[in-house]
Formats: sequence, C-alpha cells, structure tokens
Amino acid sequence: MKVQLTVFKFFSLSAFLFNTSVFAMEGEDKNEHKNSVPQKKYASSAEWHSPKTILVHTPRTEQFFGVIHPDGALFQGTLDPIKGRKQHKKFLSHLENVEEAKVLQIRDVLLDKTRDKEGNIIEGKELEELKTLASQFLIYDSSNCFGKEIKRSQKEYKKKVLEGLSPETLVDIIFMRPKVILQATEKNTQFSATYQTLPLMNLMFLRDHLITTKEGIVLGRMNSPQRSIETEVIKFTLNKLNIKIIHEMGKDCYLEGGDFFAADEVCFIGDGLRTTDKSIQELLNKKVFGTKQVIVVKDPWKNQDEMHLDTYFNIINPRLVVLSEWRIKGITRDGKELMTTADIYELKEDQYKCIQRNLKFYDYLKDNKYDVIPVSEKDQGKYGVNFLTVAPNKILAVDGVSADYKEILKNYGVDATWMNFSEITPAYGAAHCTTQPIERSPMNTPQSKPAPDGRAGL
Repeated sequence: MKVQLTVFKFFSLSAFLFNTSVFAMEGEDKNEHKNSVPQKKYASSAEWHSPKTILVHTPRTEQFFGVIHPDGALFQGTLDPIKGRKQHKKFLSHLENVEEAKVLQIRDVLLDKTRDKEGNIIEGKELEELKTLASQFLIYDSSNCFGKEIKRSQKEYKKKVLEGLSPETLVDIIFMRPKVILQATEKNTQFSATYQTLPLMNLMFLRDHLITTKEGIVLGRMNSPQRSIETEVIKFTLNKLNIKIIHEMGKDCYLEGGDFFAADEVCFIGDGLRTTDKSIQELLNKKVFGTKQVIVVKDPWKNQDEMHLDTYFNIINPRLVVLSEWRIKGITRDGKELMTTADIYELKEDQYKCIQRNLKFYDYLKDNKYDVIPVSEKDQGKYGVNFLTVAPNKILAVDGVSADYKEILKNYGVDATWMNFSEITPAYGAAHCTTQPIERSPMNTPQSKPAPDGRAGL
C-alpha cells in the first residue's frame, strides 16, 4: 500500500507539471524564446474562492531543533513533532479528499523526475538542478585549515560528494542546511570535523513566502534571519512547476504572505512587524495587485503574538470578516491605547494614489458594509482567526476555541470544520499559515445571516 501511494503521488505531480506546461498560454511571457515552454500565470481574486492547488510542507527532522529552543526558532513553545505531523497530514487529507484540492508537497516537487517508477535514479536536468540547489545549502568551512590549496580542494571535494548522494539525501541537505567545520590533522583521513546546522524549521508555514494577487505570484522576502533563505527553496519549486513569478521583492523590502488578503476589487495588506511600508510602496509602484483599491492595514502594536494580518483579521465571505476584539476598541490586552488604522490607495491614471490616511480600520470595514465578528483575546490566542476559507461561508478552523465563538459563527451560517492543530500552533501558526493556495476557483456566494442578537457583527 505504501508503494502504491508513492507511485500515485509521482503520477499526480507529473500530471500537474504537464498541465502547467501545456495549458498555460494565458501566462506566456512575450519576451521568452519562442521554443520555450510558456509559464503558467496563476492569479487569485478573492480569499473566499475555493482553493484548487495548494503548496504545503509537512516538516520532518528539521523541526526538531525548534523544539529544543523554541524562542530561537521563532516558536511560541514546545510541541510534539510526531503528533504535529499526524495532525498536519490529517488536515491535508481533508483538503484533498473533502475539498478536492490538489495538494503539492515541496519535498515531492523537489524530488519529481529524479527517479523512474521502478525507483531508479534518473540522470538529467532535474537531478543536476537539485544538486546545484543542495550545494548552496551545504557549507564546508575550511577557515581553520591553512593554505589556499586545501580550500580549493574542498570545493572540488564537495562537488564529488554531492555527485554520489541520492535525491532524497540532497533534499535533506536543503532542509537541514548543514555546515561542516574542518580541521586539518596529520593522520587517518587528514581531517577532523565538527558539525552545525541551520535547518528550515519554519518552512511548513508556506503562507509567508509569497502572495498571489489578481495579477499573479509575487515572491516575498522574509523578515527574520531564521527564515531568510526559505524563499530560495520556494523560488526553485515554482520554477520547477513552471509557474510564473511576476515580481520578486527588492533588497531590504520585506514582504510575508500572512499579511495579504485578496478580496475581489480590493485587497488588504498589513504593514506591521514583518511586512514593511517600504515593501508595500514597491508593490504599489509595480502595480502587482490588479485591484481598484489597496487597503494598507497599519499595525501599531507590532507584537509576535499578532505578527501578521492573518493572526488578527480574516475573511469568510465578501461581506463577513473576523477581527481581534481589542483592535475594534483600540486598547491592547495590557491596557495601552493603540488604534489599528488603514491607508486607502486607489488606482487613478494608471498609478495607485493615497486617497485617505489613518482611517480607523474598523471604521473602514463598517463604512464598506462588512459584518465584523469580534474575536476575544482568548480565542485569538487559540488561533481562532487563523482559519482557511475554502468557499464562501465555509472554513477549516482551529479547534480549542470557546463554545461562544463557535456559536456566533454558526449563527452567521458559517460551515466550520474544527480541526486539531494543538501540536502545530506552538510554532506560531495554524490552518491559514500552513497553506499556500496558488490557484482558486470562484463559487456562488451565499449571503451571511444577519448579526445574531447584537452579539456580533458590530
């Protein structure tokens, strides 16, 4: 059964690669060579559209190092990696089997076309490109060895070592980022070594590496040293899938996907702890959004507990959203007066111009006829905001929140499937953070119910 499952994944991914190559004329780059395969240009119009293709990563050994020192790994606390993997796989199984989404594991994409269906290694372009990527992630440090000749010889030695490794080991190198610190000796193999690793402990939070707008995919830039190299893996993955990247963020322009929501003719982007104003201005100048308006949500708190827009705001349908309660009142959980505001940009004369600054974000939502469900501090801390919308009024949500919150959502007609993320959330993320929908399909939009008894929809 295990072998059959592996073969199925191989063929389904190969079919995806075929489809992105053959049926991708809409995204063809006019500057590409006429004999090259046109790239697929994915775009997304709204958060409530049904996800059809989702990039994910189920972590393995690389997550262990975050467990033994959570703060250093950007984790919230300790977790059980084995239970976390089981929870993540159950979540992905629901996406595939119930929501009928195509789920692409980063590991599977990296390994695709490196073995045939009998398990034999395929020598060719895909394997050579994987070796090149692995070479960037494997460091030989010979600074303690005297002589330029040793350093030159180690460069060739690394190339030789990589040539002899299996595709799976090459992928492990990419996820683990090992560093071999060499010391010359006078006997045995002439070297001794100590080892360090800089693993990709947060790669499972695939939401953060890119945004998918109405214009296409923008590759982000991570605002934490622990995660800065992750976008290289995602760029490699997108290129292998033959998916077009319409823009890559410039130097010192930090953009993380948890700060972005597409919402039809408008989009929301957070200016806070991770995504910066400089990066937002770059995106506005490049006109990557494709919407009439861009709502820049300015977070004055800039706290790790609500590091991204999707930790305190989310969208259920075109007129129904959730928002952390304190951001409605403008008083933080420790009693400070801080108001979350918004700058409104509108596309005029082929450029985005700011038409209003420092409007209270909650006032913007109410002025534009959104029903706003306030989320208590406790429910926000249980990741009650970080759900994944899979259709209008239909969400995959994080269990552990209060019965009152569940009841409010139910009263609004929201179809919520409550899933266990208890061994994932200690790493600071849940359903929304761990998914990267790069293709969505519009569906009929049901109307949300009126605000129940004045308890929500403020």
